[in-house]
Amino acid sequence: MAPDYVLIEASSQQELIRELQAAAQSQFSNPEELTGPIDDEQLQYWQFLLSDAIDRGAKAIPLLNIPGAGARRFDPIALIDIPPAARVLHEEIFGPILPIITIGNPLAAINYINQHPNPLALYWFGKNKKNLQAVLQNTRSGGVTINDVFLQATVDSLPFGGIGSSGMGKYHGKAGFDAFSHQKSILEVRGLLGTNILKGTRPARPPYSKKTDRLIRCLK
Repeated sequence: MAPDYVLIEASSQQELIRELQAAAQSQFSNPEELTGPIDDEQLQYWQFLLSDAIDRGAKAIPLLNIPGAGARRFDPIALIDIPPAARVLHEEIFGPILPIITIGNPLAAINYINQHPNPLALYWFGKNKKNLQAVLQNTRSGGVTINDVFLQATVDSLPFGGIGSSGMGKYHGKAGFDAFSHQKSILEVRGLLGTNILKGTRPARPPYSKKTDRLIRCLK
């Protein structure tokens, strides 16, 4: 799993960027402790997503004080003012590129999520319980973690999986046992009080009588 984008109200964007820069500098100031792309093909893919967004008008914000230092092959970076057509908003990133999208209010965030493929995971940050419930009730995602990330995938008692384009089915614990087990349906047909009255499909077969009419009226 890897975040595809962050939705945040415009008034909080600069504060978020400052916090991202502080966190990146604290965690990854030593180039040897920051992992890179697994191969040149992945590196070229990240570079393509970044250059495509910039060429379309997005602004790139380095999250480390000394970009390109030491052994780092690709620096953590945030993107803002991203045009809707940018490829980074339509493809999975799985890398240190974080698109930041400003929205006007929680309803706008819900609408944005619902206009895009259902995510495998959704992360909500905040203290407003009303806004939280609105997001939970009006969006679809494989799982949700509140005020943190990724942890829903580590709890065995919580089914893990996607929905729609993010995947179908769930595993972990009993959910995994059920997902990979075949449940064979078995139905034994019996009549009313051990008789043939109302037994199975008998009432639905012709010839029809007044009893059939009365049964249909009762079913309505």
